[in-house]
Amino acid sequence: MARRFLIIIILISILIFGEIFYCYEANVPNVPVPCYINNLTCQLYNNWMNILYNIVIPSGLMAVFGILTIVNVRKRIVHPARSTTIAVGIHRTNRQPRMRKIDRHLRKILLVQVYFK
Repeated sequence: MARRFLIIIILISILIFGEIFYCYEANVPNVPVPCYINNLTCQLYNNWMNILYNIVIPSGLMAVFGILTIVNVRKRIVHPARSTTIAVGIHRTNRQPRMRKIDRHLRKILLVQVYFK
């Protein structure tokens, strides 16, 4: 299984970064940078891949793992058992708005964290 993932990651990396061999030209005279991009298509591809690879994918992963953390925290809350059914009914109705408020706060924190990465 690990070998399969390793091969998949290597193939994806070759697809993403393989354009370097085609698009970049090294040691071009009278150019301010050491490596020069040949044409506009290569430059646009390079820019979009950098945006995807450095911004979109990490932010998406942060959002997914943050949401999964919130779901896990919510499932892990342990509440003591009440001795009477009346107290449980009152406790449950008071708890629901409080849990919604906590969930809203956690979602806000997650969105701010992902936005300001």
